[in-house]
Amino acid sequence: MDQTARVRQDLYNSEINCTIASFWDAGFRVLLGDDLHGFVAETRVRTFVDAVQWLANAAVTHYPESAAMTISCTTCDDTGWVCENHLDRPWDGPRACSCGGAGAPCPACNVPAEGEAAPMPEGFRVEIDKDGWRH
Repeated sequence: MDQTARVRQDLYNSEINCTIASFWDAGFRVLLGDDLHGFVAETRVRTFVDAVQWLANAAVTHYPESAAMTISCTTCDDTGWVCENHLDRPWDGPRACSCGGAGAPCPACNVPAEGEAAPMPEGFRVEIDKDGWRH
């Protein structure tokens, strides 16, 4: 299941109602809540991915007790890494930034203690370091 589907399914499983409405060239209107019980938050964004990311962040903010919201860091999608050029985009996964920039530790959840290195992504392999190429 991709990230956008996972967020929508998690909201549904948590009984958190939401709406994403689009109108060509006007972007997406995103609402958290419903007509019957009221809306707790709303915004307008340019892309569907931004709409889903906003919903995930808003749900965590407005419904922190919800056990089904499985994303703990919506900045990096729980990968621990973001694009070095776009710090609000994951470096890996379905929503990964496609600019080709290097990865950087997520400023929201992967901040190492002073003097320590950030944990590397799963499967990372050092090819060159301060001593040169590794084979």
